[in-house]
Amino acid sequence: MEKTLQRDNYHYLGINPLPQDNINGTIGVYNTSMSLALLYCNQVDFLYCGDTVAVQEFQNALTYHRERNHNLIYSFENWASMPIHVHDSLTDHKWELWMSLLKDWRVKIVISYRRYHEWLGSLINQHFKMTYLHFTNPDAKAINWPDAGGWTIPEIPEMWTNNFTPKYDYFESFFNENVSPLNAYEKWSKYFDVSIYDMYEEGDSSKNFVCNHLPGAKHTCSTKHFSLANMTNPEELLLVKNPAVGLHYDMLAVGAYNRGWIKPSIKREEARDAVECHLRKLNKTSIQNFPLKCLTEEQTKHLRAISFKYEVISLLSRIFSKSPNLVHLLTY
Repeated sequence: MEKTLQRDNYHYLGINPLPQDNINGTIGVYNTSMSLALLYCNQVDFLYCGDTVAVQEFQNALTYHRERNHNLIYSFENWASMPIHVHDSLTDHKWELWMSLLKDWRVKIVISYRRYHEWLGSLINQHFKMTYLHFTNPDAKAINWPDAGGWTIPEIPEMWTNNFTPKYDYFESFFNENVSPLNAYEKWSKYFDVSIYDMYEEGDSSKNFVCNHLPGAKHTCSTKHFSLANMTNPEELLLVKNPAVGLHYDMLAVGAYNRGWIKPSIKREEARDAVECHLRKLNKTSIQNFPLKCLTEEQTKHLRAISFKYEVISLLSRIFSKSPNLVHLLTY
């Protein structure tokens, strides 16, 4: 896919980028750590990030590709939450920085739209997958059993109050309006041209994105196969293969441990893997195979209201991109 995109003069930057061409004598100098550092300095209140290494390396990468008349794709989903700060002057400063960095480029922001209740479920999975199940991180909260400092993954209704605000402090920075797709659209559209990529369009989602949002990508658009099964480059697979994990395996293991059915000498990871292995033999791998705790009636009402709000705004945004006059009539 990467080579096909380059035939169409598109080059990729972002999280886990493939090795770039030679920039300042090194390969892939703008890498994952630079992407994360750039995001961090834009999101943290006390950081003015104009002179940081991450910003400078990003500028170097932009200059390199600009001099060669390349089109760039910069992809990193966390930018949907950037930036809103306690101090308005700090927020303005960071938007001005981005305007300065990109002043020589024609910029098009593409924000994927996913129905709120589905996006929320994916967000929950991503949060716990990275915070609890990432075993390369020694601070991951799922390494230890709860009575040894590990956290318990709560059931979804236990995460929120009845009016659908987070119950726990460690959720507040993750599940709030600032990281919502609607908020991302409202923020970025103040500064750049923004398009909505509708994940529910008929056909292959990857093909729809390339054909509808990458002008001139005729070779990539005409590619017959976009599925992972047709990718053989392991680095390319790393970019796109980010599957959800079965959180219920860990929840079942912790439940059994709390009831004394698992000895403390057995590691949490081992117990979780054993639960998953056994359930796969029984062909019961879906969370739907187990009793689930539903949202309360009040929680359901609030979730439905938020979902409806996002659906309406998304519909108007997509119509607006095709016919501004029609949106004017609808909102008059």
